[in-house]
Amino acid sequence: MRSCGPDWRYWQFPIERLIGTLPNLIVSHSQSYASLMNAISHKYNSELICMYAETYAAQEWAEATGKNDLAGLTGMELERMREVLDLEGVAVVPDRVTAKKYFALRLAPGQVAGTIRGARSINYRRNHLVRVTLRVNRRTRGGRVEQAAATVYGAVHHFALVFVGDTPMVFAEIECVISCADRRGTYGLPEQRRDTRFFTSLGGRLRYVNVLAIDAIVGTLDMAKKHGVLCCRDRFSPDS
Repeated sequence: MRSCGPDWRYWQFPIERLIGTLPNLIVSHSQSYASLMNAISHKYNSELICMYAETYAAQEWAEATGKNDLAGLTGMELERMREVLDLEGVAVVPDRVTAKKYFALRLAPGQVAGTIRGARSINYRRNHLVRVTLRVNRRTRGGRVEQAAATVYGAVHHFALVFVGDTPMVFAEIECVISCADRRGTYGLPEQRRDTRFFTSLGGRLRYVNVLAIDAIVGTLDMAKKHGVLCCRDRFSPDS
């Protein structure tokens, strides 16, 4: 009351989101209260230990956990990064690409894009599904190849700040959607029904895209076992 005033003067969304995280912490439903208290105690003890170690013993903590501030991409992540750097016109890609991963990013329109990590599928406020506008090569009927704009959809796994030489570049690793128009999820193309776009599920190809190509965060509505793409991610969006 001293901090915020009467409860009718401000929204309850922060406390609603906090309450929404509690059911997943209950392991034993026969002793739900004790189970919840133990889980909350372990959770905040872990957060305090991590915060203290990262603040006062950063070097020792990084060596113990193997999580340095700047980590090199390896394996399939490196291969996917090479593909997008080649499309971005980077002539020489080093064998080891130095990058730092992030799990939230404020887009140019002001929206905060999150990641699929830790997201709950039943929460309509999830913000990891994004709409991406790309330029693709398309073959015409005459046999020529021309560039055309294409809209694809995917869920963000993480954002990567990459340094190629001294030039910083920011990419998002997305998991493409699967639809009748793109059954393998290679590109993330949706199917079109009049003015509405649909997709069947996630699980398509993982790929990196330039964050500048992310057009907006979108929401979905389940209709006949298909996900209809909505223009805004929740009912309180200023774009609704």
